[in-house]
Amino acid sequence: LSMVSEWAPIAVLFYFGVAVFLYSLPPLHLSRHWFSFLVLISAPLAVLPALTSLAAQFVLVGASALLFAVLLGLKNFFLIQRERWHYLLQFALLYFLFLIFFLTDTANYFFWKSIGFFLAASFLLREFFSVSFLNANLPLGKREKNHKPGLIAAFIVLVMIELLWAIGLLPIGFVNSANLALIASFVLIDLIRRHLDKTLSRRVILGEVSVLVIASILIFAASRWSI
Repeated sequence: LSMVSEWAPIAVLFYFGVAVFLYSLPPLHLSRHWFSFLVLISAPLAVLPALTSLAAQFVLVGASALLFAVLLGLKNFFLIQRERWHYLLQFALLYFLFLIFFLTDTANYFFWKSIGFFLAASFLLREFFSVSFLNANLPLGKREKNHKPGLIAAFIVLVMIELLWAIGLLPIGFVNSANLALIASFVLIDLIRRHLDKTLSRRVILGEVSVLVIASILIFAASRWSI
C-alpha cells in the first residue's frame, strides 16, 4: 500500500497505529526503549523510497520486523543475554540513521542533517549506555548519576558527525558510506564502553584497529568510485 500514492497516508497511519499498539502491550517499561522504538518505526519509511529493487525492499521490511521483535523481547524481558541483543538493536538503528544521512546530498543539507542525526543518535546512545552496559549491577538512576550517559553519548555523536563529514567526501555511494560509518562507529563506541567498564587493553585496541582497517579496505575494494 505504501507504494501506491493514494493509499500512502492511510498505510502510514495504519503502520504507526499497529506499531504503537504492539509496543504498548503489556503497558510496562514503555519508556525504557522509547527512543529505539521511535527510530525503528520511522527510519525504514525514510529508507524505503530510495530502494528501487523489490528484493531490497523485502529485505528492509524483514529486517525491520526482526528488529521490532527484538525490541519487544527486550522491553518485555523475553530474551536472555539482553545486553548482546540490545547491542545488536542499537547498531542496526544507527545503520538506519547512516543510510538516511547519506541518501541526500551531503554538501547541501549537511547542517540540518547533522542536527537531526545528533538528536536521534544522542538519544539512542544515551539509552544504550544507560540500559545495557554502565554498571549493570546498579539501579538505572545510580548508573546515570555515576557515568552521565547523556554527556558520553553527546561526545560520541559529535565525533561521529566529524566522521560522517569525512566519509561524505568519498565517492563510494550511500550504502558503502553507511557501511564505513557503521564500522568506524562500532570501534569508537566499543573502545569507550570498554574504557568505562575498565576492560580496555592494548590487545583490545590493536584488535579493534585491525577490524577497522580490514573492513575499510574491503569496503573500498567493493566500491565503485565515481564523482
